[in-house]
Amino acid sequence: MSDEHNHHIDQELKEFPEYQMDPKKVDEIYENIMEEAKKIDQQETKRKTMNKWAVALTSAAALLIIALISVPFIGENMNDEMGEGSANEDSWQAADDQDGEQQMTDDDDDVQPEEEAESEPQSTEEIVTGLADEVIELLSTQTMDRLSGYVDEEKGLLFSPYLHVDEEAVVMEPEEVANFFNDESTYVWGQEAGSGRPIELTPAEYYNEWIMDQDYKDADQVRYEKYKNNGNIPNNLDETFPDAKVVEYFVESTDGLNWGALNLVFAKNKSDEWKLVAIVHDQWTP
Repeated sequence: MSDEHNHHIDQELKEFPEYQMDPKKVDEIYENIMEEAKKIDQQETKRKTMNKWAVALTSAAALLIIALISVPFIGENMNDEMGEGSANEDSWQAADDQDGEQQMTDDDDDVQPEEEAESEPQSTEEIVTGLADEVIELLSTQTMDRLSGYVDEEKGLLFSPYLHVDEEAVVMEPEEVANFFNDESTYVWGQEAGSGRPIELTPAEYYNEWIMDQDYKDADQVRYEKYKNNGNIPNNLDETFPDAKVVEYFVESTDGLNWGALNLVFAKNKSDEWKLVAIVHDQWTP
């Protein structure tokens, strides 16, 4: 730079007006500068404090997360320990129960012979009357297919309209009994007392007139081996079925003439079982 140029600058600087600052103004500026510096220092201190709190909170959050993660594992261990304890208790309880059951079984074994000694087999009367009640129920409901299971397979089932059984009485095999109401054939079931006319009817007609002509299911009397001649026709059941048992269902008369009886005859088969061999009707005869 040339000397001439420097001289020019100095000249311009000398031409600037001189400024004299008031001392009070200087003090005010100084106080303002110090106040701002103090504020800056406070802000810096606050920032550092906030940083410390942030670090503390971050550490606390980390510890909390670790604790939460650890809880399930602790719970599982506790459950496993409790499960093992419960299993042991169950095992002990099962062992106690087994011992108790064994003791009860032993006690039952001790009592069983006495109970067997006390139980008695059914009498012949109980067996036969029980079968008779079942047969009456099946007859009243016309359940002939089931009734056929009560019929003796060799002797079949004999039907008689009166206590005196004819040598030519109708006898049906179990299969025919099962098909009773479907059979439309006409049979001669015997002869009417007094007139001597043949009783010619289909099985269904015979059922209505000579089997369930009365409500024998609700009979007034049920008599085992005590049937008797209620009419004038001689009774030959004992001769026809010498080893049989008879159950009579008797319906009393309301006018002296309209009584009725149905006799169910049972005999033993080769298997020593009681089977139905005859259905014998009885009523007032002239």
